[in-house]
Amino acid sequence: MVESSGHSYPTIPKSGRDVTFFASRPLRFMEKSGTIFVMHTLLRDTRLIWEWLPGQGKPVALYGMGDGGDKALAACREYGVPVAGVFASDGFVRGQVFRGFPVETLAALEGRLGEMVVLLCFATARPEVLENIRRISLRHTLLAPDLPLADDIRFTPGFLEDHLPRFEEAISLLADDQSRDTLRAILRFKLSGEFRYLERCETPRDADYLQLLAPGGQEVFVDAGAYNGDTVEEFLGHTGGRFREIYALEPNRRNFRKLDERVKALGLPGIRCLRVGAWDSADILPFSPGSGRQSGVAEAGSSTPVDSIDNILGGRPATILKYDVEGAERRALLGSRCTIAEYKPRLAVSAYHRAGDLFALPRLIHALHPGYKIYLRRHPCVPAWDTNLYAV
Repeated sequence: MVESSGHSYPTIPKSGRDVTFFASRPLRFMEKSGTIFVMHTLLRDTRLIWEWLPGQGKPVALYGMGDGGDKALAACREYGVPVAGVFASDGFVRGQVFRGFPVETLAALEGRLGEMVVLLCFATARPEVLENIRRISLRHTLLAPDLPLADDIRFTPGFLEDHLPRFEEAISLLADDQSRDTLRAILRFKLSGEFRYLERCETPRDADYLQLLAPGGQEVFVDAGAYNGDTVEEFLGHTGGRFREIYALEPNRRNFRKLDERVKALGLPGIRCLRVGAWDSADILPFSPGSGRQSGVAEAGSSTPVDSIDNILGGRPATILKYDVEGAERRALLGSRCTIAEYKPRLAVSAYHRAGDLFALPRLIHALHPGYKIYLRRHPCVPAWDTNLYAV
């Protein structure tokens, strides 16, 4: 049984537009009913967010702004869902206007609209923000639409149907029931936006790190997407500061400056900070501007060096490879193929940046080294970010 966070989120009430995935597309899935991944059983009670929202009868409000707000607005327009307002946490209101909507406090919006459906438009793992989201969900129907990150592909029933054989293969590659339950719950969440599916598959990050990666004192750790050094410190915290070597890769200039300063403050020899993105070959590529975690390869941006982990290591061994590279995980894994084949390092791979990551990355890991046991875990975060594959 997958560990729960203990939070209780209300389910969407039944309505005249109670449309389920299976009811809307029965034929092809009936044909698949004998497979490992029985979609009829998995999705027969899953209500589709974009088929339910247009006729559910309550005003719809966006919680959050920025890129997530833009993507949620675009989806609402596409599916004919009128948006009645936008709100933010009290400290972020300050008279702002977002795409023509005055940004209100929740209290002000409640006074104007009453009971509503709230669409979450940002991601967070901060406990105090997660608790505030939980409180809002007790007063309103709160959903998190699946919004694209590193590509423009929205996770829809059609996308799932089109890639059904690949999902079936991916689930067959997962090593335990918890991983399979996690994948099913995440798929239901992506289609429905309902938080109750997330709480079914939430496990503590530290516990997964220690149990699955089991870091010791003589590791060669490659941290691809080291951001500001927080994951280097996480690794050191689990090894008591002991290690053989650490390679910390971060392409973003401002993030790298913070990483370098943080590592220098540690005063530990053997940590190499490299301003380079993990890729499948050496190149110079445009990266999106900004200093956040979502800086990545883009159509235009600052010219940034990338290279393969194989090239960076030059045939030297690695024992743990971690990839959180904003949608470039496939490229970065391919750029580690020789290291993986020669040394079979333990892998920690982010699996949430692209719509197809949940099937494409397990299949790629298995192809690179069929001997891996592959586990899927999701750590406390909304929406379904911080979903990771561990290969050991």
